[in-house]
Amino acid sequence: MKFLEMFYHATVALSGVYYPTTPLMMHHILDFAEHLHKAKSDPGFRSIAAPMKLKFLKYWGDIPLLYSYAFILDPRAKMKGFFNMLELLTKQTGTYYCVYYGDVKDKMTRLFSKYEERYGAPRSLRPPMPSAPSGKRKQVWGKIYGGPRASSGCSPSSSSTSGVNELIAYLGSDTVTNWGESFDILLWWRDHNLTYPILSIMARDILSVLVSTMSSKSCFSCTARILEDWWRRLLPEHVEMLTCIKD
Repeated sequence: MKFLEMFYHATVALSGVYYPTTPLMMHHILDFAEHLHKAKSDPGFRSIAAPMKLKFLKYWGDIPLLYSYAFILDPRAKMKGFFNMLELLTKQTGTYYCVYYGDVKDKMTRLFSKYEERYGAPRSLRPPMPSAPSGKRKQVWGKIYGGPRASSGCSPSSSSTSGVNELIAYLGSDTVTNWGESFDILLWWRDHNLTYPILSIMARDILSVLVSTMSSKSCFSCTARILEDWWRRLLPEHVEMLTCIKD
């Protein structure tokens, strides 16, 4: 039960619909990697954890760019937190992410350039507004910013691409360091949309993507409870009402 508990909590967290789940994915990938790495050294779980880790690396050894973008657009992370996250993953999986780190920086810069072309020319930046309290558990961020890490062989240098003013300003600014549970990423970007008018649009589009559609599907997986042998003569509008109120 203790071994499976982490996977249960991750399923619940990543199936949420009332908060952005995409920025959480990198945290859970790291948690899974650490959990399976530790279980491989346990004689009671070695035979189970070894094939699980191979399956994990098959699907998550190559991290989708979307989850990296969302993690970087969390003002508590940015490129410094992303670099530290990859070093921790290197220690747990043995996979070196130096090339991936540079690829994410390059492709994120190109993605922002497309947003810049669509939503306006470069604008003069206003002074950053005071940051709001942040969120996810303090010990989780403490793991990313403190403690021993394996070297991935690359340095967390900032992007040198010219003309991408908003993105450079965001990545070069200090990270939010008040890691309270009440932090709302979408609210932070709304409060800073004057400072980052184009980047905030890109953040909204990326952070609104759901990691899982499980909750959405389960809300409407009630066909057998509504259209069954004794209720086959329901009118379409009645089926719609019963589905929406889940009665």
